[in-house]
Amino acid sequence: QQDTISYAIQECLKFYNLNLSDDNEKVKINQELWLKLNQEQQDLFKPLRTSKYVLTDETNLKINKSQDAILKQLTIKTYEQWLTQYVPYLIQYLPNNNYYHLFHSCLFAVRFNSSIGSFLLPYIILHLIGENLGQDVLDKEIKALIYYTNQYDSNETNPSSDVLHQIAQIIFTLIDFLLLFSSLNTIDPNEQAKQLNQRKRQQQQQQPLNQDPVNIQEGTWNNLGITRIRDYIRLLHTDLSLARIAFKYDHYTRAYRHFEMYSSTDQQINVSIYSEFLLKLFHRLNDQDSAYGIIGIRDMTPKQLN
Repeated sequence: QQDTISYAIQECLKFYNLNLSDDNEKVKINQELWLKLNQEQQDLFKPLRTSKYVLTDETNLKINKSQDAILKQLTIKTYEQWLTQYVPYLIQYLPNNNYYHLFHSCLFAVRFNSSIGSFLLPYIILHLIGENLGQDVLDKEIKALIYYTNQYDSNETNPSSDVLHQIAQIIFTLIDFLLLFSSLNTIDPNEQAKQLNQRKRQQQQQQPLNQDPVNIQEGTWNNLGITRIRDYIRLLHTDLSLARIAFKYDHYTRAYRHFEMYSSTDQQINVSIYSEFLLKLFHRLNDQDSAYGIIGIRDMTPKQLN
């Protein structure tokens, strides 16, 4: 276990040009970043700046690209079991670049420590969606979660309610991460104009447009990657599935937020269609005024909610 974590740290140091091995002789050491680490961190990482750990057997890291969600492929008994299968499953969809190698180097450590997988998962999802490669694999897992949440029974082959609740929480965390990323990264109008001119020139020359959404060297995202993230967030809210899952697991404020995001994607939304769900939600939120407003829309006589 210790060796797997040491290997992962070693490769991270290489990624950020902090290693001192022979392979890095022609690369300028990122001294500015190294000095930002405190003394305890520097002492911890110092031996790994010159270490030479290598993977000798990757057999256990290979996951078949299945058409089914991980939740449906295996008999999932614990959240940790799902996570340690899901992270390698996602990484194999990444393009073969520096980020792929960075995430891949952590896989053995994830198998021994699921908290590492929890930390990496939002960044893996971010790159998959930004590269326009991971929407399907995340959608499959969300749909499987919805299926088991709605169809849950005492069947021993189904994940337990506690496991489903934990998976729902991590999916909500992923969505929060994407929303935060979207809010902190703005579309650059100068880049938009530059891309438009480039597209016009390349159409004339009949050459493909460079569609790389992230600058590997600088770690910055361009308009294409940011737009894909925002588009995916909107796609997640084309129905009330996320709001209903949040409600089922007693996350009422989150349920209302997801309803608001859903309603913002449909300017012609008919609130009366969702009145039963909203009445239950406002009751749980102890928001009597909103509940009576919904009742008024339905032209109903106010009655006590059970």
